[in-house]
Amino acid sequence: MSESNYEKDILKSIQDLPIIEYSKEKNIFYVTASNPSKEAIQQLYKLAHRLRENLISIPKSTLRLDEIDTGYRDRCLQSYCYDTLYLNKSGNDTCWENNAFITKSLGRSDDIELHENDNKMLLLEKLSKDPKNFVSQSILRETKKNPYLLDSLIKDDDGFLHFKADIVYRRKGIKSYLKSVIRRSLKYPKGKNISKIVKSISLLGWDPNLAKIPQSGVLGFSKQLGKYQVIHGKHRLAALKYLNSIGKVPNSLIVNYPVISYDWGSWAQFRKYPGTECNCSELWKN
Repeated sequence: MSESNYEKDILKSIQDLPIIEYSKEKNIFYVTASNPSKEAIQQLYKLAHRLRENLISIPKSTLRLDEIDTGYRDRCLQSYCYDTLYLNKSGNDTCWENNAFITKSLGRSDDIELHENDNKMLLLEKLSKDPKNFVSQSILRETKKNPYLLDSLIKDDDGFLHFKADIVYRRKGIKSYLKSVIRRSLKYPKGKNISKIVKSISLLGWDPNLAKIPQSGVLGFSKQLGKYQVIHGKHRLAALKYLNSIGKVPNSLIVNYPVISYDWGSWAQFRKYPGTECNCSELWKN
């Protein structure tokens, strides 16, 4: 496909997303909103979904692995690889399993205060009306069984809602329920068995097609922080970062993930749960 046809198809594919722009020169998408409003996040996620499902064809990225300087959540997963695969730690003893993995973001809310548990239940019931919001539905289901879990639902100073607890997140239906029960009974690793990805890359090398198949990875870039935040494909990138840290993958490796840039800093799942002590960000150069 010619460069001009790429641009025409890309612009056509985002014409229903008025605050999304595309730069042909930099091969990057931009969210033009100055802050992570509900509308901005919704349009960002719509774009990320289309990129993930390879519904938008864009020129290949020239982004090197050592140029992808990541933030808290992605470095925490990188540390999980190092702790479990290099130091042979139990997953239960890692920062990832005790912090980032069990922390969920429920977006932002400026209209409901969460000082009382009744307000928290009202908020969860409101969010759970969205049939696709299985995270809120799962939290609502578990808090009805155990009201003490509501203490783990808090709002930070910027209005982002966070929930931190080791519960089962599953979509409705018997198939999803049985899958979650089996995973728990077998103590399936909370890192989604990232060791398989690491082993595959170690043995076979990095196939550029892995950036796109079966689904594409997608990077966010915070201009405020100067850091990348992995929206989709975090396990593949964490595996590469880990292998790079032990000298098995070169700095110059090209990671063909499309990039969505925005002005603001950490948002949603990329923010720490308030009070979390995690030094994973300081352990790695990038």
